[in-house]
Amino acid sequence: EPFSYYVNTRQVPQKLLILENKDTFYSMRKSLLGDKKDILGVEIGTLIYGAGKGIWRSFQEFDSCAEPYMKDRNNELLYFGDLDYEGIFIYEKLAEIFAVRAEIKPFTIAYEQMLIKSSKLPLLPEMKEGQNQHISGQFFRFFSKETSDEMMKILETGRYIPQEILNIRDF
Repeated sequence: EPFSYYVNTRQVPQKLLILENKDTFYSMRKSLLGDKKDILGVEIGTLIYGAGKGIWRSFQEFDSCAEPYMKDRNNELLYFGDLDYEGIFIYEKLAEIFAVRAEIKPFTIAYEQMLIKSSKLPLLPEMKEGQNQHISGQFFRFFSKETSDEMMKILETGRYIPQEILNIRDF
């Protein structure tokens, strides 16, 4: 399964950012099409549209689908998705699939900004029913205990933060 991506630069090493949802991919792409080289203060070389769980199939064939610069062992791979059980599950399974090749880390600054922005809302949306809640917890090891606790509280109350809470004005 080939994947869609936007190349800001082919220089290596670089940060490749995998995005769960199309709206965020297009917002970040639009931001990078200007003079900006960074997203939330982090220089990003390539954006990859993950298409939710579709990223699992794409990354199983990474070596045959990716451009040569993307395969550089010195690159850093980041992931950003919804803050809900499903988004965390997608990340954890992707990280597991790709672990033999490289570590994929959550784009922590984006998740932290989601929490800050959502704290100004009166109520977060309800999580969609039927989400796989069998997360391993590996996602949370990249965050402080305080941030992890705040995220878990949101999940345990049946709420979530869509990644689209951050938009082009935030980038």
